[in-house]
Amino acid sequence: PKAASVTASNTNKTYGDTVTFAGTEFTTTGLINGDTVTSVTLTSAGAATNATVAGSPYSIVPSAAVGSGLSNYTINYTNGTLTANAKSLTVTANNRVKAYGQTVTFAGTEFTTTGLINGDAVTSVTLTSAGVATNATVAGSPYSIVPSAPVGSGLSNYTINYTNGSLTVNTAPLLVAANDASRVYGATNPVFSVNYTGFVNSEDPTALGGTLQGFPDTVSTALDSPDKGRMLGMGLTISAQFQDVQDWLNRLPYLGSFIFKMTPTLILL
Repeated sequence: PKAASVTASNTNKTYGDTVTFAGTEFTTTGLINGDTVTSVTLTSAGAATNATVAGSPYSIVPSAAVGSGLSNYTINYTNGTLTANAKSLTVTANNRVKAYGQTVTFAGTEFTTTGLINGDAVTSVTLTSAGVATNATVAGSPYSIVPSAPVGSGLSNYTINYTNGSLTVNTAPLLVAANDASRVYGATNPVFSVNYTGFVNSEDPTALGGTLQGFPDTVSTALDSPDKGRMLGMGLTISAQFQDVQDWLNRLPYLGSFIFKMTPTLILL
């Protein structure tokens, strides 16, 4: 018999795909006189859905050639290769929100994934963000939450892409309460004062960047009428006002969440 060779063709797939051979993925050498190989049996451990990237490349084994005139040949078979390529996997950090002054601690489970198959899993990732610190400012917000270093099963079969989340720092609530005051009828108004509740990071009123002052004299002088004094009895419901408000809005981590408690009593003695 004459020697003839059947060689399986090389192919590749993405992890998770199944390869089905048609039986025509081969080449031949040595055939003459119009003799042909019309099909061969092709098998490979890499054809299965769960064939791993680590096991790649897999042999594609040809056998059992079918055709015409093949009894005239001694047929030699040469394996091909099946390469399993990594599948795309995306890990996305979840978005978070905190108030200015709070610290965020990540458990490593604040993420989602797309692309996992075959029971593979990501159980945790490393999450970092400049916004987690207590002193992370509202002005710097939002901060990126950066995922990396996933831990899980079957991850060597994937090319892992990461998508950042965002950490938004909202303004901290600050309560400004005007203190009660008194004066003798006809006298000059006293200096009005307030109490603050809610400062964080060891900050104090100097962090506000503006000036808190009493309501203009033209209004408080109107209270010199005893009748008006009684009528406005809770007197100075707006007994304090802020200057440089726009400047505060631009710079202040507390503004936007101010709770004004401006209901002191001005007693006319």
